[in-house]
Amino acid sequence: MYTSQLITEAVKGKHNIRQWTQDEVDAIDAEDIALALERAELFLTQVFDDLEQKGRVEEIILMYGLEDAKQLIVDTLLSVVILIKPDILVRKGKKTLYPGVAPMQSIATQIGMALHQDRIDAVTTGIEILSHFQDLGIYQVFVVAEADRAVNANHIEVHGDSAVIRPTLDIPIELYLKIQMTSYLPPSLIAPKQLFR
Repeated sequence: MYTSQLITEAVKGKHNIRQWTQDEVDAIDAEDIALALERAELFLTQVFDDLEQKGRVEEIILMYGLEDAKQLIVDTLLSVVILIKPDILVRKGKKTLYPGVAPMQSIATQIGMALHQDRIDAVTTGIEILSHFQDLGIYQVFVVAEADRAVNANHIEVHGDSAVIRPTLDIPIELYLKIQMTSYLPPSLIAPKQLFR
């Protein structure tokens, strides 16, 4: 029973998603990562006219140090963009991946929360990072007019136009299929035993 429990957790546990996305980030070309790290350093070391922005960035550098902050920004940005859920079309047994979109505010918040505890600072810093990295080919920003927005029963009503992010990274469809198969697992029914000593 313990072995089947381990297999289930290895295949279906949501805790695996972070490692799977990090594996995809690690597979990105080293030159592209170096360019992104360079861009992160420019973001962190630029001369700021706005004292609030300067304070938020200095806080990041104080908490993580310049090198770790650069790496954290790049890893978080790439991981969050990779996790934008695509549309998967199944036709005649063949699965085709179409890039999905996510609201810019949602992506900015996820990026910023990795850097700040304060939600307002997190959203603001996340938006600044997205604007600083927009020309690197990681994602595209679109404005969706209110009239063109699809609305379903679970959609939170939003008035006005919305900015959305669409990833442009080439991510294998298998990653998204694995993520779709994950679920939150209940606690173990039996206490795990140590397999190796």
